[in-house]
Amino acid sequence: NDSLVDDFYYKGGTLFRGLNINSIEKFENLCINFKNNIVDYKDGNSPRTKISSSVYTSTEYPSEMFISQHNELSYSNLETSISFNVK
Repeated sequence: NDSLVDDFYYKGGTLFRGLNINSIEKFENLCINFKNNIVDYKDGNSPRTKISSSVYTSTEYPSEMFISQHNELSYSNLETSISFNVK
């Protein structure tokens, strides 16, 4: 776990393949096992829906809307943050 986190910070991202993450519960467990201090998405300015205790939808804008380049949660006072995304 620590080597994965170190690798993530050194390289800026980690791609996992073949994990059979086919439910919200499995995805949430992956996130918690990777980084156990999961925090709520709060004070954000994008419309999102909370679908489990620590999983939210992506920004819910229509595809024709423009979203300017930004750093996710850059306004947060957290020391570090990791964003997990599923495509």
